[in-house]
Amino acid sequence: MTAATNLQRSYPVERQYERPVHRTAKRARPVVNFIPVTIICSLLVLGLSLGYVGQKVRLMRLTYELAQLQNELGEAEREYGYLQLEQEKASSPRQVEKVARERLGMTAPAKVEYLVLAGSVAAQEEASSEIKPAPGIVRSLAAWIERHWPRGGAVEAARRN
Repeated sequence: MTAATNLQRSYPVERQYERPVHRTAKRARPVVNFIPVTIICSLLVLGLSLGYVGQKVRLMRLTYELAQLQNELGEAEREYGYLQLEQEKASSPRQVEKVARERLGMTAPAKVEYLVLAGSVAAQEEASSEIKPAPGIVRSLAAWIERHWPRGGAVEAARRN
């Protein structure tokens, strides 16, 4: 044995090995069953479509109801105008008199005439005396003013005790 073999024995020569390539194993794709996913998506689309159609139907029903209510409002406004006209006509004095005569059988009051006899002079004097003011009222009023408000001259101040 030679020295080289001894060396080889004591120190093994590194051999050039190919490094093993660590290959990751291809993961198997999970098998997705498309049937349940398709069913779920179809149900979702169906539900959204039904909701949309339901909203459209409700909108049409409310639109019809709105048009009907607007027609009723127009009729009520026309009736209100007619009733206002009737009220104006019924409150006029001519209409009140007409209704009183025709429906209630009322008649206009007869005219009352008063005659004053020429022979009763005492009654005429009595009536005229009530209207005329008593004599001397102007004089008494002037005297009262003269006492309380004297003309010209000094005004006396009130004295305090």
